[in-house]
Amino acid sequence: MTRIRPAAWLMASVALFLLAVAGYALLVHAFPQYYWKQIDTAVYRDGGIAVRNQPTILYALRLGPAKLPFIYTPFAALLLAAGSGASFATWQVGQAVLTIGLLPVVTYLSLGLAGRPAGLARAAAAFAIAAVGLWLEPVAMTLFFGQINLLLLALVVGDLALPDRITGKGIGIGLAAGFKLTPLIFIPYLLFTRRVKAAAVSALTFAVTAGLGFALLPHASTVFWQSSLLGSRHFHLDNQSLNGVILRLTHAGPDAHAYWQVAAVVVGIAGLATSILASRRGHELLGVVACAATGLLVSPISWSHHYVYVVPALVLAAYGPRRLGYRILGAALVAGLFGWWPLPIGSQGGYDPKAQLLPRGLLLLAPNEGNNGTVEFTWRGLELIVGNYYVLTLLLFIAATACALVLTRRVRPDRAQSVLRARCRVSGTAARRRPVGRSASSTEGAGTRSSRCERTPPDETASHALVRRYLGVYRQTCSSKHYDRAVSASVSRITFLVPPQPIRSPPRFPGRGASLRVRCGPTIATLILFAFRDVPQGLSARR
Repeated sequence: MTRIRPAAWLMASVALFLLAVAGYALLVHAFPQYYWKQIDTAVYRDGGIAVRNQPTILYALRLGPAKLPFIYTPFAALLLAAGSGASFATWQVGQAVLTIGLLPVVTYLSLGLAGRPAGLARAAAAFAIAAVGLWLEPVAMTLFFGQINLLLLALVVGDLALPDRITGKGIGIGLAAGFKLTPLIFIPYLLFTRRVKAAAVSALTFAVTAGLGFALLPHASTVFWQSSLLGSRHFHLDNQSLNGVILRLTHAGPDAHAYWQVAAVVVGIAGLATSILASRRGHELLGVVACAATGLLVSPISWSHHYVYVVPALVLAAYGPRRLGYRILGAALVAGLFGWWPLPIGSQGGYDPKAQLLPRGLLLLAPNEGNNGTVEFTWRGLELIVGNYYVLTLLLFIAATACALVLTRRVRPDRAQSVLRARCRVSGTAARRRPVGRSASSTEGAGTRSSRCERTPPDETASHALVRRYLGVYRQTCSSKHYDRAVSASVSRITFLVPPQPIRSPPRFPGRGASLRVRCGPTIATLILFAFRDVPQGLSARR
């Protein structure tokens, strides 16, 4: 059977991505009134113009055709002011091209976090997933509103994909948080996953952006940071955060803010703990998605187009599980919940069989009037589930991830003995330990099957070469000094091992290798132990 080369897969994936882009362009051309408003792009441009002319009243203005307030940081306003001289049409085209062009970049970086090696096969998978991601509701609504969510996502994912030894790791997260505050959740994530330097760089970068805002826009900075501490009262459908759900359930009552603070603290701690545990277990992409989900839940405002982290989630679903059936099920679940589907949605939201079939998100099946009216207070039964299902999905995801990580605990070195002995079998027969006092000549006729587990320990040089080969795939995750220490710590635990036959390729682990840093010497040794097919029975004697 002839295998298809990676280059052919790449060409097919690029063609699929271009076909998805062409389909979206045709949709925009046919229904520009539904898919090409880009009202937030107008807010960006007008906000930049306001900074140049009336900076003191920036947060009191209503900008763009929709008369929306400017809710971004003063540092973001300074960046937008640099390009505010361009025409609105230039902003529209530039924003759309940037968003679509960053999709395969984000998927490629996410595949790296999932442990996929660089190459044509990874690039082909990135373009294929990007073709599907373009038709996910958060991405499509990002294009509809003219948001820059994909740029911020690329900064965060690209920063996390950098090797830990890079000095500038953390700058991307700090810059993203300097524009929108939601990526701040990744600073404690870096800190508690033992990437202290990257966390410090992120915090310092964010502090620099805030300092620039106070230095150049002092009045606007004071107004922004005072208002950001008061939370939000947006209860409409598009606010898919814990705050939005509580405001809808309490009808924006006076105690809603206190309820949200308690819920945000509880969910924030649980979500961060889950993401940190996932990263320490080596599931880096799972930790990133869980951390992003936590940030979306605890944020005062999480519009549906902020959920662009569904793109890394799609990569996680498609390439995280080992079994193909689980991959198909996970990808179908993500695409089914967050995809754009042809739905007859009425002018007031909700299902209307007389309405025209157009690609919409399932969220619009709940009755709503946009950002007007209080129809959300009248939801009952199924409408409550449909209108809040983004939040419910993230809560279920975090809970399921936490349960899976707790139930599948990391294998300890002492527990590895029994597993390794079970693996030391040849043709269904367990290898026997050489009896004490028995001469070597008496065992020569036993054949090679039993002698495979009776070899003498290798010298230290051979052990170093063996360990370096198996840790080579994770060489980029730590400094040279830490790498040498990890090799030495691992050799001291496995000097009794000799591979029974040439090893064809290094083992493939599920994550980026975050749990394989020098501080986890026993974990390194345990993972290397599992790489061998046959090991000596005298494991406990050499410990």
